[in-house]
Amino acid sequence: MFSLSDVYRARQVISRYLLRTPPLVYSRQLSRLLDFDVYLKLENLQPTRAFKVRGGGVYFVMVRRDEAQRRGLIAASTG
Repeated sequence: MFSLSDVYRARQVISRYLLRTPPLVYSRQLSRLLDFDVYLKLENLQPTRAFKVRGGGVYFVMVRRDEAQRRGLIAASTG
């Protein structure tokens, strides 16, 4: 079971590597094409340049770095 202090510790570690949330950027071209305002959330602006970096993976790698380097890490997402 995780405690609230575990969550805060994980947040502190993760915040060193990832933006809290990428900025929303207005897309004029898509807005005109679709006839409503379109904003894009640019996850590719995260330092890893990846879509939807998972904080849990970052936390595991940083806390258990030696093990992750020795054994490797596979991460998957359905979304």
